[in-house]
Amino acid sequence: MLTAMREGANSWPVRILLILIIASFALWGVQTGTLGGASAVSSVGDERVTQQEYSRLFNREFSRLQSEREGPYTVDDAVADGLDTAILDRLTLAAALDQGAVDTGLRVSDKRVADEIQRLPIFVDPDGNFDKVTYELELRNRQHTTSSFEREVRKDLARADLVETMIDGVVVPQAMIDALYEFQTEGRTAEYFVVSGAGITDIPRPSDEELQAFYDANQDDYMRPEYRRLTYLTLQPEDVADQVEITEELIQEAYNDRLDEFGGGETRALKQITVQSEEQARDVYNAAVGGADFFELAADAGLSRAEVDLGSVDRGAVEYLGDDAVNAAFNATEGTATEPVETALGWIVFQVDEITGTQTTSLEDVREEIVAEVTEREAGYKLDDLVALANEELTAGATVEDLADTLSLQAITIEEVSREGRDRRGDVVTNVPASAAFFDSAFARGVDEFLDLEEDGDNGFFVVRVDDITPAEPRPFRDVKRQVEDAWYADARQTAAQDLSENLAEEVRAGKDMREAAESVGALLTTTPSPFYRTLQNRPAPFSLDIVNNMFAAKDGEIVNGLNAFGNGFVIAKLTGIRKTAIDRDSESYAATRQAIEQSLRNDVFLQFEAHIYDEHSTSRNPALISQMLNTQQ
Repeated sequence: MLTAMREGANSWPVRILLILIIASFALWGVQTGTLGGASAVSSVGDERVTQQEYSRLFNREFSRLQSEREGPYTVDDAVADGLDTAILDRLTLAAALDQGAVDTGLRVSDKRVADEIQRLPIFVDPDGNFDKVTYELELRNRQHTTSSFEREVRKDLARADLVETMIDGVVVPQAMIDALYEFQTEGRTAEYFVVSGAGITDIPRPSDEELQAFYDANQDDYMRPEYRRLTYLTLQPEDVADQVEITEELIQEAYNDRLDEFGGGETRALKQITVQSEEQARDVYNAAVGGADFFELAADAGLSRAEVDLGSVDRGAVEYLGDDAVNAAFNATEGTATEPVETALGWIVFQVDEITGTQTTSLEDVREEIVAEVTEREAGYKLDDLVALANEELTAGATVEDLADTLSLQAITIEEVSREGRDRRGDVVTNVPASAAFFDSAFARGVDEFLDLEEDGDNGFFVVRVDDITPAEPRPFRDVKRQVEDAWYADARQTAAQDLSENLAEEVRAGKDMREAAESVGALLTTTPSPFYRTLQNRPAPFSLDIVNNMFAAKDGEIVNGLNAFGNGFVIAKLTGIRKTAIDRDSESYAATRQAIEQSLRNDVFLQFEAHIYDEHSTSRNPALISQMLNTQQ
């Protein structure tokens, strides 16, 4: 996080960054707490980040990343992308800000907390008014209590106040803005031409000795790749598809799981009473069946109307209670109460007041789709069983051939293949898995190294053994003589072009006309149509960054020469004008310069304050605990 903030100092305002941090904390239950209890993944002073808090935010971000990718995305992939560290940085920063708020004595009033909550769009009805029922329902769906949510809003506001107090007082000196504005808006004009080696044809033919010497000096360009002899087997879902039995019961179950999709958007007006024992729930159920008013039963249980009336909801709104609760609420008929069902929150009795929406797609209409889905799922289960068996066999010392016999699969041997999947003739080897994971493993192993069952990144598995390795070696000179000769000529033309450009540059410096110099090598003299700038705005295409920098270091009329931006020629340029822009403090560009400096200084102040918190308080991080937590998710 700190690195990212430093690198983004000229492009991302601290205020926006903080808002993003805050938004993720309050609504999703990511909070820091004071020390005590289970081991923390990190702490700053008396503020700590718990395992539960870390897992909650990691899982949310991991799910988001999974949904954005077309192929498989695992926890290992997320760790390789740095998600584990990013989440730790994010939460530790929150803990540091919380500690800073404590240090400075910042307090947020109850009224301000209430005002902030009532402005959140998620809790506002269509008329723009705060809806308490919606508020409590949304919090319940996110496994928040009102007190925990309000506590986190209070912390968020304190964090914002802390940062704004630090950065709002930053004042940028006028002289600093003027100096940077002049530097950024100073332009250059030039005339230039390019000396290319492509037009140089009077290169004498090289002798065999010269070609041999060139080959010897550049052998890395003429290497034959390493080849390996491999024996492997693959285990794919399609290998077991014909081994699974698809029953009518499985088909019906899969159809029922997708009733929301096939049911025309069914919603139900639900009430629920939550009590702590089955006996209490049974009493509620019996009374409801006997005709007792559900709200009166709720009042007897100490519940308010807002806690009981869920309104009109779909299955997704009660999924957090578990499958048993969802099935009870959505299998009951209209106007009835459900049998008591046990959930993580206690024993619940639902009452179904109204059902809206009816089933529009029958099982027979989607049978083919459902059967394909069930087949794929059951094949996955069968594959898991075979994977477990394969791991047992490999642990016991089975060879690839042994494993193939046990699993009724085929072991395949490839006589030679390069890392790029080709043989010595350069042809593509066709009977080899195309996955990058396979080649990564095959070319990381030694001969006859211990065998592992590995994932191929596409829902399948493989085992590969390295039987033999032919090391990389230079191709014989006689086999690559033609390529060596082509490369020698290209190098000779480039060297000749460089020598020619340097001589021409000296002649122009001595007084030779630029157009005459360009025509002498058949080049076109070009004049920049408008000024170019240090920011590379309007940069002529052949100008490399070095040439641009040298043009801004040159005096009017001086000559600059060097390799062009494409690496295939040499630029000779004459500085023809220096354009200085008058300072216009009312212009948009001047305002942008001021904003960039203010933003950079505010970020610096923020980072210094954060460093101060870390210096003043003991800070700890527990990456080993995080690694252990993430390993249990795989």
